[in-house]
Amino acid sequence: MAIYKKILGLFPLMLVLTMIWGCGNHTDKSSESFDITKFPRDEQGYPKSNIVIINGKEFSLKDLSESYVEDTLDCVIELPDAKTGDRIEVILPQYLPVNLWSIEEKETIDLTNYNKKELSVRQDVEGKSAFVQKFTFTMNDTSILFKWSNVQECGKSFSEKEKDYLLKINLT
Repeated sequence: MAIYKKILGLFPLMLVLTMIWGCGNHTDKSSESFDITKFPRDEQGYPKSNIVIINGKEFSLKDLSESYVEDTLDCVIELPDAKTGDRIEVILPQYLPVNLWSIEEKETIDLTNYNKKELSVRQDVEGKSAFVQKFTFTMNDTSILFKWSNVQECGKSFSEKEKDYLLKINLT
């Protein structure tokens, strides 16, 4: 009977220790998201149209402002630090109010969060958008595509959308 009293005496102690240990202030840096308001801006305060932020790091795009000059604009970004199954956060500038970014629809991609936020600007300019789009996802594949297309393409599937810009992100 004495052994049962010892076990019962240790049980509350173990429970309290487990609760204290589990409620520690350990933070996982990989789950912290980039502050959208810190997106790089141009002279007028609008999001730069030649920057994409992936997992908090800046990468260069071909400038979206040239999308109607060239027939096709494609960009490939290699992510050496990411691997399949990792959480990936991509922040893209909308640039034009009539265009939106869309993410490829695949079974290997699990879109966990989508957010579209308007950044404050110093001076409103007609024809530019102060919005940025943030996609958070995990994927069990080595590449993903984003299309920048006209809002009239919104009802169509990803493969049917006519692109103004195609961004491919490869995990290496």
